[in-house]
Amino acid sequence: MKNIELAVDLGSAYTTIYQKEKGVVLRQPSSVVVQNGAVSRNIVAIGDECNQYYGRESNKLFIINPINSGSITNIDAATKMLGRYLEQILGNVLFKPKTKLYLILPCGIDNMDKKAYETVAFGAGAREVICVNSSICAAFGMQGIMDEVKPCMVLNIGATTTDIGVVSLNGVITGCTINVGGKDITNEIIKFLLSEHTLNVTRYQAEKIKIKIASLYKNDNNSTNVKGRDAFTLEMRSLILSSSDISRIVEYYYFQIIEVVNKVYNMLPALEMEDIKSSGIYLCGGASKVPGIEQKLYDKMGLNINIVDEPEYAAILGAGEIMNDNKLINRLCYDK
Repeated sequence: MKNIELAVDLGSAYTTIYQKEKGVVLRQPSSVVVQNGAVSRNIVAIGDECNQYYGRESNKLFIINPINSGSITNIDAATKMLGRYLEQILGNVLFKPKTKLYLILPCGIDNMDKKAYETVAFGAGAREVICVNSSICAAFGMQGIMDEVKPCMVLNIGATTTDIGVVSLNGVITGCTINVGGKDITNEIIKFLLSEHTLNVTRYQAEKIKIKIASLYKNDNNSTNVKGRDAFTLEMRSLILSSSDISRIVEYYYFQIIEVVNKVYNMLPALEMEDIKSSGIYLCGGASKVPGIEQKLYDKMGLNINIVDEPEYAAILGAGEIMNDNKLINRLCYDK
């Protein structure tokens, strides 16, 4: 079998893999179910298989999310997870091909966290690992307008982190990662339902609620039926939850993101500000799909907002474009 080149986005919520000449070949949850605490021996489920275990955790069976806030928080679990995903792509072959991985890393990552990502990649079976910045990948994935001089501003809102980067073909001009993302809203929905309605729901349920009714539009009247267990009677019951019920939660976290984006923009030199004003902000990431985010950004900054139909794939598609161009690899990848 010939050598294989893959781009890998190890996200807090999902792991996405792009194969050279084939495109996106895998997107699964970054989750592992473990029994009796020993990751190396007692893995029960990985990825999509984990969904059936939400709400069924115990003191012997629990779900691990090995990537959080832009860092590898459990190297062993992350390695086993990525190794399983690579096996799914490579197939059950006697002689495994040499695998080169292009790892998408958060903006502003330090050397210790970068080393952890590389350790996971090599432990999962990679023979060669090349790192590339997530903001640069997202810019290419959204066909951002940039060259050696004119920069592109990218806002990538993920599950536990948000990357804000100003990039050009010469690399990252400035950028940062903040620990705010879509999972913050999921967690707050769980707390809200318990404190205000004495209703216990699983994280999986809360995520579905967020996707269905979370909105930044003031007059959004979407609603959903929520089923859970009463905290006092322990009986199952349901209630109707509307967008307005959770609007404060949604606004709190997205307004934090918008404030940081505005600060990064206003710290740019005048010429670069003019370039960004001309091209606008490129908005991507799974948590960028909340209705109203484009309008709120425009209201705050007065800049055009560029979006795509599937913003959660922007970074991985951009990494695929980079890995197909040797000149871009040499210019933009950390280890070249």
